[in-house]
Amino acid sequence: MNVKKGQKVWIYARMRESKITETVVVTSGAKYITTDYDSRLKFNKETLREIDGRGYGSYLILDIEEYKLEQYYNELIYKLKKFDWKIDREKLDNIAKILEINLISLK
Repeated sequence: MNVKKGQKVWIYARMRESKITETVVVTSGAKYITTDYDSRLKFNKETLREIDGRGYGSYLILDIEEYKLEQYYNELIYKLKKFDWKIDREKLDNIAKILEINLISLK
């Protein structure tokens, strides 16, 4: 990852409550990144994950808009998987046709 000193990033901190906080890169070495959020936290430069031995760590987000978009689509997929699809065969055929048309146009 090409992360530079002074670059604005966001940190997803998994502490008492999960939250996203804007922060700035303080150091960007060969292996690790540190931010002004908490000088004790080090992040792997390749994975952007916190270096710790406790399991659930924090991670860095380089593009907050892309992150929000990804979260939106993940939530949409989750809802579609959990939706109670009480539909008849005709409606199911219509859905399949819509999906086929859209999938073909994406190729």
